[in-house]
Amino acid sequence: MHRPWWAYYYVHNALPLCWCAAVGLAAAWEYARSARRPAPALILGVFAVCALPWLGARLYLQESGIRQVPKLYNCRALKEIERFKPFTQFMFTDQPIYSFHSGIPVPPRLAILSLKRFWTGEMSNARLVSELEAVRPGLMLLVNDPGERSFQDLLNSHYQLVYEDATSRLYALKSIARKAPY
Repeated sequence: MHRPWWAYYYVHNALPLCWCAAVGLAAAWEYARSARRPAPALILGVFAVCALPWLGARLYLQESGIRQVPKLYNCRALKEIERFKPFTQFMFTDQPIYSFHSGIPVPPRLAILSLKRFWTGEMSNARLVSELEAVRPGLMLLVNDPGERSFQDLLNSHYQLVYEDATSRLYALKSIARKAPY
């Protein structure tokens, strides 16, 4: 599924939104104190009664989401990638965090393969295959799913499966697979 919201947007939006909320709450508080009627204070109280449980639920859901993210410090796939690191210049992955933690870059034109690039025609399956053919990344770390990929012929002819677990498959160029120590 395409989600047009990236995690770093939270950092970019958090401070301005907090400042706006603080200014609004301070103004509402001053208005409620200056008005001698109970209506503004009641509205502010209802807002607080609704906002605080929402805030608590949102915080709980964010923390539980963070806890469910795979722990990369003890990831077996990263240990396997380390074996091949001296023999490869690029890796291709559909999970870019592994490229970051392994220190092996993804080819620049293939670093972000969003659905938007495919929808606009900037990227296509044929172009993806041609880019992979041209670059021939030393490693490919892909999600472990039974479906066929557009570059399956390239995988079958030039790559060897060197690691597989429930979530991912690691392929290495056949020439690199022979060089790596076990």
